[in-house]
Amino acid sequence: MTIERLYALYGKLLTEKRGELIEMFYELDLSLGEISSLTGLSRQAVSDALQKSRRALAECENKLSLMDKFARADKVIGEIAALGGEPARLAAQLKDILEE
Repeated sequence: MTIERLYALYGKLLTEKRGELIEMFYELDLSLGEISSLTGLSRQAVSDALQKSRRALAECENKLSLMDKFARADKVIGEIAALGGEPARLAAQLKDILEE
């Protein structure tokens, strides 16, 4: 389970500041030092906030198991899509909904 996927599922549950730090570190690939310079936080504060954020995201997944549920649903959608015709069209629509 990657932090990026967890953030995509549960990121809105983090504080705005922690979400920004996750985005800077993982999406923009900034170093702790660069984030520290941009935010005015110490490198240690950035590191601590990222660690707490990772733990919070993992805890959400442990409680809700959405990644596992999406993986299982995706497998079933693939099986339905293999049927072709109308079931395949509906499976594609369902896949689109789950990816929103």
